[in-house]
Order: sequence, then structure tokens, then C-alpha cells
Amino acid sequence: MKKLLFLYLSLGLIACASDTTVQEVTSNEQEELIIPDEVQGTYTGVVPCDDCEGIEIELILTSGRYNMSLVYQGKSDEIYLEDGTFQKEGDLIQLFRTESTGLNKFLIRPGKLILLNSEGMEETGSDRERYILYLDEEADFDLNLEQEEQ
Repeated sequence: MKKLLFLYLSLGLIACASDTTVQEVTSNEQEELIIPDEVQGTYTGVVPCDDCEGIEIELILTSGRYNMSLVYQGKSDEIYLEDGTFQKEGDLIQLFRTESTGLNKFLIRPGKLILLNSEGMEETGSDRERYILYLDEEADFDLNLEQEEQ
């Protein structure tokens, strides 16, 4: 009889523990960031540069293709243009660039892209905010207007 009572108490404790686990998983799921399936849009920002004041970037993502303009501030007024393809995998974007100068891996966050370093990691220093490209809602609107007019 004592063994049966011990068995029932054990099962009751396991059931209570499993309910807690389900609640924890549910609350963790609510805290996760929602990564949009579509990351199309125009992202802009100025990221740090080793031999210039900063690299001004405009990155346009559309249907697996990208267009990017780069200006090396304080070094040249020349605008470097390139285009190519990109791949989205989970919360990462990989640009397939002909130049191997970095600027090719980004972490997707709502309304922004975070430039990753050559090891595929986020910068952790005090200037980590400088490695963010922000979604430019107005640029997307202007881009759509231009397409409708043509």
C-alpha cells in the first residue's frame, strides 16, 4: 500500500513539473523575435572603417537580389555600386559578393540588419550600435512610386 501511495505521489509531482515546463516554453516562445519571411527593402547606415571615417551603405534587398552603394567617407566621394544575389537562412542574410572585403553577413532584426564580423559574430564593443543598417521606410515608399510610374 505504501508503494502504491509513493507511486501516485511521484506521478503527481512529475505531472506538476511537466506543467511548469510547458509554461516556461510558452513564455520563452513569446519572448523570441519574430523574423519576417520577407526582408525586402532599403537599409541604410554608416559602419566603421579601418582607413576612413566610415562606410556609408545603402543596401536594397529584393527577391533574392541585392543592390548596394558604398561611399568611403573622408577618403573619396566616389560611389561604388554593386549588385548580386543573397540568401536568407533563418535570421541570417549572406550576400554573395565578388569583392571579399567583408560586408556580406547580416543578422536580421525587426527594422534593421546587424553587420557581422568576418567570423560571423556580432561586434560587442562600445560602438556596436555603429554596425546597424536601418530599414528606410521612406526609401521603400519612393522606390514603389518609381516602379508604378514606369
